[in-house]
Amino acid sequence: IPKTPSTATFTRFIKKLSETDILERTYRRMIYKANSLGLIDATNVAIDASKINAFEHALPLKKIPKDDVTFPNWGV
Repeated sequence: IPKTPSTATFTRFIKKLSETDILERTYRRMIYKANSLGLIDATNVAIDASKINAFEHALPLKKIPKDDVTFPNWGV
């Protein structure tokens, strides 16, 4: 089973990608595809880069707050 790359490795990879135009081309291709499938109308497009907490493994149900709709959870 391959290991997940470290944060440092992933950061270096993203930095290399950002030095090319591949991220911009991929973004535009995704917008075009979503528009052609009727998923969006492409009149206005916004990207939300808000930080969210995530977990590598599922949490026990007793540790998941029932009243916090912003709490990250598997399947949400």
